[in-house]
Amino acid sequence: MHLVTVRWTVSFRQTCVKGVAPLVATVWECERLRCNLCGEVYTAQAPEGVGEEKYDETAVAMTGLLKYGTGLPFHRIEKLQAGLGIPLPATTQWELVEAAASKLQPAFDALLNQAAQAPVLHNDDTVMKVLALTREQVQAAAAGAPLKRTGVHTSGLLAVGQQHPIALFFTGVPSASVRERAGGGQ
Repeated sequence: MHLVTVRWTVSFRQTCVKGVAPLVATVWECERLRCNLCGEVYTAQAPEGVGEEKYDETAVAMTGLLKYGTGLPFHRIEKLQAGLGIPLPATTQWELVEAAASKLQPAFDALLNQAAQAPVLHNDDTVMKVLALTREQVQAAAAGAPLKRTGVHTSGLLAVGQQHPIALFFTGVPSASVRERAGGGQ
């Protein structure tokens, strides 16, 4: 009979979770001094590592994630941030995300192309109530032209069968079916 000795190693990990705002701001006030002799103004240097941009890429990414990843509307993010003492207007959020969207377009196009090749596609179209017509729709109605499509739709597309499932969403006045957008045609 053999006696086997087993050693148990137990690691202990302690976690402390803190609540912070989704977007945190740090303000540096650089002192300005004026020479009484010549009148020239001298401004102190900002700390090293502080960039010229007001919003860094992590702030833009978090804003996009809150809006499109979790479905939190810009006006709610605005209220949340204002309540936490770090104002971030909804219009500013839109401008930040819109500027970053062009950098993400190649990744979206690649996902759309991969989704089009999937053997199984699931889709869901959801109609949203239109609270106000666009300026073009109001002008067309005033001119007596028949209103074309006035609904706003969100189409969800789930491509299954690749390495990982791909979920894509399209929102707006539908001009083409989800199938056409994914490259499948009619």
